[in-house]
Amino acid sequence: MRTIRTRWHAVASAAALVLGAGGASAMTPTEDLASAVPVIDQVDAEWLAAMQAGDAERLAAPYAPDAVFVTPAGRAVIGREAIAGLYRAGFADGSKVVGGGIQRDGVQSGGFGLVYEWGHGGAIRRGADGHEVAREGPYLTVWRRDAAGAWKIIRNMAF
Repeated sequence: MRTIRTRWHAVASAAALVLGAGGASAMTPTEDLASAVPVIDQVDAEWLAAMQAGDAERLAAPYAPDAVFVTPAGRAVIGREAIAGLYRAGFADGSKVVGGGIQRDGVQSGGFGLVYEWGHGGAIRRGADGHEVAREGPYLTVWRRDAAGAWKIIRNMAF
């Protein structure tokens, strides 16, 4: 487990270098974390209900307008509207999400108005034929406080 956390920390640190400073940065990393965690908790808690409802707009709402979602296949989907489209396309097959969830394994401030969240999660889908398929895996999400002080997802990678 230590190796996994060390790897996530290395990925998060590298992301900070690539992403640079963004959003409002007047808060300390500790203050960033304190203000971001309640937002992250709420978004994570609402994720399954939004998946079960097939509500692509609600799923995409926490993303910044220029966010990037990297799928498990490595495809980069750029922009909140495109991310909503990705979710809509996933719901178009007629399957229904009947279970699942998100388990956060860690959250850390990177400074510069950035917070990194990592964990694992997934969903159980039931097809029209009644067959259920579970898919889960790790994720890494980068949150940035925007100029208005709102926390938005700017990068989300599902593995």
